[in-house]
Amino acid sequence: MGALVHPLVRPLVRPIVGPIVGQGGSEPPLAPLALPVSFDVDLYRDETGYFTDWTPATHEAAAYTGSTIYVSTTGNDTTGDGSSGTPYATADKAFTEASDLDIISFAPGVYGMPGALTKDLMLARTGSSGWVIFGSFLDISGATIGSYSGSGVTCDTLSTSDFGGVKPAGFLRTDYVGGHGVIGSMSWHVNTQAALIAQGYPCIYKASTLSYLTQPDGADLADLRTAGTILVWGESATDEFVIDGANVYLGEGLVFAGHGTDMVEIINGSRVVRDRCHFYGSADTNITVVGSEMFSYQSVNCGSINNAISYEQIFGQAVEVECVSVGPVANTSTGHGTGNILRVGGHYGEAQRVIHDIQTGYAFTFSSVIENHISSGQSAIRNSSSTQMIYGDMDISGTYSAGQIVDENTTNPAVVIDLEDAWPYS
Repeated sequence: MGALVHPLVRPLVRPIVGPIVGQGGSEPPLAPLALPVSFDVDLYRDETGYFTDWTPATHEAAAYTGSTIYVSTTGNDTTGDGSSGTPYATADKAFTEASDLDIISFAPGVYGMPGALTKDLMLARTGSSGWVIFGSFLDISGATIGSYSGSGVTCDTLSTSDFGGVKPAGFLRTDYVGGHGVIGSMSWHVNTQAALIAQGYPCIYKASTLSYLTQPDGADLADLRTAGTILVWGESATDEFVIDGANVYLGEGLVFAGHGTDMVEIINGSRVVRDRCHFYGSADTNITVVGSEMFSYQSVNCGSINNAISYEQIFGQAVEVECVSVGPVANTSTGHGTGNILRVGGHYGEAQRVIHDIQTGYAFTFSSVIENHISSGQSAIRNSSSTQMIYGDMDISGTYSAGQIVDENTTNPAVVIDLEDAWPYS
């Protein structure tokens, strides 16, 4: 299995510490750009784009100086002691035994979704390859696999009758880093999926008694099942991971998938770092951040019938660096309440309002790709009357019924700062 790098991630970050030289080789070393509000991350630009020198492995990981506790699918919560030789079996057992600033190291494999985490911990993968997957998955070993062809696309089908009436709602493929189901809502149709497949997005469409699985690489579900390289979750996978009042580092190789209303919920003053990890949901919101902060680097977030990421209430600051967020019905990344958001070098798309900020505060989006190829798309970037929108060096394509940019702030209109423009802040 390869590294968890999504094919849509655009490498813009300069992963170094010290004097920053422009990505195009600019001299002399660049100074961080002044912003009207402060972030824990410095922003730079040169003739090739906006970027940052921030990477979690360099700037965040060293804070976790405690013991390492090991978890494995072959471990045991009763007889294990959390050592590498006798690991625990579950995340929740490791959380119970851990102290602040410990590292929980998971062997690659499939685990149940963690429950609540209230300690300052790093969650990491043991070794440098493989996936650590959290979720509840259906047993498809005896399921009947059907086929459907229409609207220019051929789909495999799974019947709810094989799962006690539970609708399959999403899938992961462990043989292909881009092969994760982007979830459509109940109102989406197969012709919409065809448009997404043409752009390289795998999909599930849930009808009343069937779920249609579509895969751009033409892989056959029966072959994937035989090879053991596909996991399918259903609408019964409603467990949620809650990070409550803690500083948590989610490391490379972690994957969270399911149908929880808020699949990952970050609350009560938490500070969470996402470092090259993946989130796939099929219910309301994949990640909800309430009164907390989240910093994301090269992480992938797909699906949901509402928001892929929702920053709620007073959350301070949020930073997304080179992240991919595609496939929700409403918004890929949306701010509410009060707070400031910085997005740099990301890839966002396939939603009604791709980036939608309605919080009181600043919303910066630089050197990012936004695309929309579904008929229900309304806007690429949209803000409310209380949000100060600032953006530049954007690559926007697709169809938007309300226009690419919708600025509802008539008091402080959007500020556009492309690479050739003078920097307005000091």
